[in-house]
Amino acid sequence: MRSALWPLAELPSVAAVRVLGGIGVVEITESIDVAEAQALLTAHGVSLRPFGKLLYTMPPYTISAKQLEQLTTAMKTFCESKV
Repeated sequence: MRSALWPLAELPSVAAVRVLGGIGVVEITESIDVAEAQALLTAHGVSLRPFGKLLYTMPPYTISAKQLEQLTTAMKTFCESKV
């Protein structure tokens, strides 16, 4: 997860990226419109609940590499849409 999310810190829309164990957090510079975020993420087959400026995930330890890639790609797409 770290190798997929860490590069997002370079995007202008991202204030910070944090990964600790199985928790990944991308902090956006502005408050996240929950409905907009959920629509975009759901379109990518991912269900996350943003909170304030945070887009976070706590996937199960049994997540496959393919599923983790789908999850982090959706988070990246969301962050890129905010540029």
